[in-house]
Amino acid sequence: DPLNPFLGGETRGGEGGRILSAEKTAKQWAKHDGCSLTAVKTKLLSTVKDGTSVEQWTYPNCKNGTEVILYAVNGMGHAWPPQAPEVPGVSGKTSKNIDATKVIWEFFKARGASKVGPPEYQSGDYHESLTVDSRARTYLLRIPKGFSSSKQYPLVALFHGGGGDGQKIAGQTGFADKADAEGFILLAPDGIAHNWADGRGTTDAEKQGV
Repeated sequence: DPLNPFLGGETRGGEGGRILSAEKTAKQWAKHDGCSLTAVKTKLLSTVKDGTSVEQWTYPNCKNGTEVILYAVNGMGHAWPPQAPEVPGVSGKTSKNIDATKVIWEFFKARGASKVGPPEYQSGDYHESLTVDSRARTYLLRIPKGFSSSKQYPLVALFHGGGGDGQKIAGQTGFADKADAEGFILLAPDGIAHNWADGRGTTDAEKQGV
């Protein structure tokens, strides 16, 4: 990844700053969930010869039924596979050997996502806001096609990357369409000035103490 290096270090573009490696980030989640900190690594079958390959890193023996899984895509750039990157010349290439949206949804579907059933909504997109510490926080709420107030639905939260927003990431990743196809409610919040307090110390969210 030419923008957010897989092994950690200085980021390229945006606000800059340093990030943890993907492995250290996964280990933080594993530690939080009481998992073993040694991942079991499994190479997945490549179905497309595009110069990429996928490894599944599973951190076993987690507590309370939790799981931590990292997918390492070798040879891919800064992209949401299998979607094409926004700026190929800068971001690098994508991978056709994994569908990130499908994998994430199947993970939550198999483990029972939180279920909600807001009766005041109909199918469609809603741009909502709520006030937290005197600050208006905005988000996209996608109510799936065929929604019925008499049923409960899984709720999936989707967080955008740096420079994005809820509406953009919902369309870019295909999660909006996936919500309709699979019947779940999608919540896609907006960061502060298009970023989060992500530990780099350089974003508006961190400077404002959010």
